Amino acid sequence: MAKSQSKSTFSAFLSLIPTHVKVFRNTELQAIIQIPEKVQSFSITQGNSSKSEEWILLVGSSTGKIYRTNDLEYRTQLKQAHLEYQTSLENQQIFTDLLDPQASDIKDIDNTETPVIVSPESFVHILSSAHVLLSLKSPILDLCQTLGFVFAVIKDDDSVKVESFSSDISSKLASPLTVHVLQKRSCIQNTQNVFHLYILTCDLIQSPNQERSGTTIDLSNELFKSIGGEEVTLCNSPLLLLTSDEGSVYFSALSPHLSSHGQCNFSLLYPTSKPIKNIQSSRIALREKTNPGPDSALDRKVINGLVICSSNGDSTVLTCDKKYGAQYVPFTVPCSINDVKIVGTKMYVSSGEDLLVADFALLEKDDKYYVEMDKMTSLKFAGALKIHCVLDTSLVEETVSHILCGTESGRVSEIDVGLRLKQPATQRTQEQGRHIKELLTAIENCQLQIQRLTCKEDRQKEFISQLNVALYLMNSERLFQCEYSVLQKVKGGDFFLALKATNQSGVKLSCDWSLLVNVHQTYIHKTSSGSEKLNMGLNPNECVHIQVDFPSQDVTVHYKITVALCLHYPVDLVDLPVPSKDSFLSILIDQKTIDILHFLFDEKCLHRKTFQTGFNLHAAITEAALRRPVSSPVSDTVPPNREDTPYHMNLFRSATLLQKPEISVHGQDMDAVLRFLTQPCQQPVNIENHEAKLVDTTGEPVKISIQMLDTDTGISMLKLIIISREITLAAAVREAISRYLQITDKALVDEHIPKEYLLKGTLSSSDLSSALISSVTKGDVVNVYRRLRCGHAE
Repeated sequence: MAKSQSKSTFSAFLSLIPTHVKVFRNTELQAIIQIPEKVQSFSITQGNSSKSEEWILLVGSSTGKIYRTNDLEYRTQLKQAHLEYQTSLENQQIFTDLLDPQASDIKDIDNTETPVIVSPESFVHILSSAHVLLSLKSPILDLCQTLGFVFAVIKDDDSVKVESFSSDISSKLASPLTVHVLQKRSCIQNTQNVFHLYILTCDLIQSPNQERSGTTIDLSNELFKSIGGEEVTLCNSPLLLLTSDEGSVYFSALSPHLSSHGQCNFSLLYPTSKPIKNIQSSRIALREKTNPGPDSALDRKVINGLVICSSNGDSTVLTCDKKYGAQYVPFTVPCSINDVKIVGTKMYVSSGEDLLVADFALLEKDDKYYVEMDKMTSLKFAGALKIHCVLDTSLVEETVSHILCGTESGRVSEIDVGLRLKQPATQRTQEQGRHIKELLTAIENCQLQIQRLTCKEDRQKEFISQLNVALYLMNSERLFQCEYSVLQKVKGGDFFLALKATNQSGVKLSCDWSLLVNVHQTYIHKTSSGSEKLNMGLNPNECVHIQVDFPSQDVTVHYKITVALCLHYPVDLVDLPVPSKDSFLSILIDQKTIDILHFLFDEKCLHRKTFQTGFNLHAAITEAALRRPVSSPVSDTVPPNREDTPYHMNLFRSATLLQKPEISVHGQDMDAVLRFLTQPCQQPVNIENHEAKLVDTTGEPVKISIQMLDTDTGISMLKLIIISREITLAAAVREAISRYLQITDKALVDEHIPKEYLLKGTLSSSDLSSALISSVTKGDVVNVYRRLRCGHAE
C-alpha cells in the first residue's frame, strides 16, 4: 500500500463558458483550452515516459468532432503569445518615444524589474479544425485515449456504441478498429445521454510505456480474470466498462484482431436502478477479527477491489481472492453522491450539500467480507459536482493533501484537507438540533408558499394576456379560416360535419380556450354540438379539427352552423369574480349554412331511382308539410297522384349574373352557373347539355337545367329549372339555389320579368316555406297541391 508519489497529476474541469476546458497540474491552473463549439465530453491523459509531453487532452463536441491537443503544443502557443505581447509593448514604447522623447528617461521597458509574463489565467489556447482528430456522425458522449487507443462513445436511434481507433490515427474519417454495441432498452432510451467509459487492465496485459487516462483502472490478475475470463487475459485484451444514467454496468472485451465490420455486444456486469457516479480500483485495508471483542488484535492486510458507487449511496465492492473467490460486497454511503474517490484508507464523498471524508476498510467476519465506514467528517464545502484528489508527495503513505472541487458554476475551488480537519467540529445539543430542524421546516414551507404564489401570479398574467387576445379577436374579422366537409362514417351510413379551423390571427391561444361548433335545424328545432379543448394551446397557422354529428339526417331542411371560440375562466384562480366555475367568454368566428346541395351526388355515383316506380304524390306533399311520414291518404276526397310526370320549379335571374366574379371564374357560358351551384356536392358533377343530373342520399333523382330567355323588353334572362319526383327534394334544392344566387345577385328584377314567367311553375317564398317546414292543416296541403298542379298544367 505504501507508494512514493513524485510525479505530477493532471485533471480537467469544464468551465462556466461551455466551449472552455480548464487543465490543472496538481492544484495549479495549467491551461485553458477552447474549441469552436460546445463541449460535450472531455478526457485528460497522463503522458508516457518515452515522450516529452506531460498531458494529452481530448475534447468531444455535440457535432461528432474530437479535438486533441497536448502540453507541448500549449506551451509553444503560450510562448508565442508572450513574444507577441512583448513585441507590442516595445512597439508601443517606440511610438511613445517618437511623440515624447523625454518619456524614455522616465521608464525603460527593457530595464523594468518585473518582466511581463502571459499567465495561463489570461491566455486561452483556441483549437481549430486542424486539431480535429476524428469526425464522427453522432455527438461524442464520452471519450478517452489510453493504452494506444482512442475510444469514443456515440449514440444512434436504437443502440449505444463504443468505437476504438489507434491513437496514431491520421485520417479524420477512419473506420474504427472495433465496435462495441449496447442495445437500448426502453429505460435507456429515456436517459439524458450521460454515459461513462472505463478501461480495465491488469499486469498480464502487455502495455509498456503507454499513456493512461484517468479512467484506466488497474486490477489484480485474479479480479480481472473473474470479470473477463481466462480467454480475455490470454488474448492480451483489456475490458471496457460502460455506464449510463439509468444505472447498471456493462462490460465487453476489447478485441483489436476483429475487422472493422465486426461488432461485440456488451454484457451486464452489475445491475442497479440509479446512475453510477464512479468506478475505481482500490487497495482496501483488510481487517481480520478472530475475536469480535474491542481488544482483539488486528492483522492488517490489503485486498484489491473494484468499487462501484451509485448516486443514492447504494454501492458495492467486487473482490476476488483465493480464500473466498469472486464476490460482491454491498455497502451504503449514508448520503447522496455527486462524486467519490478512494485514496489509501480514506473515502472522499461529495454529496452536493457537503464534502465528507471517512475511513474505508474491509472487515472479515463469519467467513465474509463487510465494508466498514467510520469517522465520517465534514470538510465544510458544498456544491461540488466533481472532485480530484491531489496527493502529498512528501509522504510515503497515500495521503490526500488537497482536493480540487468543480462546481456547477464552472468555478474550481482548492480545499486544504489537513487545514479543514484541524478545525474544531461544531458541537450541537439536542435542543439546538430540534430548533434547527424546525427552522428548516419553516424555510421549506415558505419556499413552497412562494412557489404557489409565483405560479398563481404567472397564471393570472397568462389569463390577462388571453383576455387581451379575446378583445383583439372580438374587434377583428376573418382571423380564423374555417373549412367545412360533409362526410359519411361508412358508405351508405349517416353523414357528419368535419370542420378544420386554422388560426390566422397571428397570436397564440392558451390552453384556456376551446372551439365550439353548434349545428341547428331551425324549423324542426333540433340541435347538435361539439367542442374541442385546446389543451396544448394553438399557435399561429396551426389548425384544430373537430367532427359533429348532424342533429337529424333529414337533409331537405338546411343546417345553420355556428363556430365560436370560448375562453374559459380558470378554476384554479378562485379569487376571480366569476359567476360559476363553468363560465366562459364566447367569440363568434364563423357561420355557415349546410343545405341539400352538400348531400347530392352525380347520378353516376349512386344507383338512382327510376321514374317508372310507384309514387304517391299526396303522401309526399303531406309528409313535407307535416314533417312526419304518412302511411295512408289524408282524405278520400284528394285522390293520390298516379301520374309519372315529375314536378318543375323555376327560378329567374338576369343574364348579368354571368358577369359576376363568383360565376365567371367557372367559365363564360351558362354552364358556369351550374358549376358554381354544384360546388358543394359530394363529388364533381358532370354537366352536359346545360343540365346537371343529380341524386340525393336515397337515390332519388333531381335535375337542374338552365336556359336563356329573351323577354319582350329586350332583357336577357336566365331560367333555372329544378325537376324532381319528390316535391320536398325539389323545394329544398330551389331554396338552396336561391340562397346561393343571393350572394351574387340579391335583387330580383321583377319589373323586367313578365308575369307569366313569374307565375308559371313557380312558388312564392311563403308557399315554399310551407312546403318545406310549416305544420299546416289538410286544407293548406290541398291548396299547395292544387297550385302546384295548376302551375305545372299551364
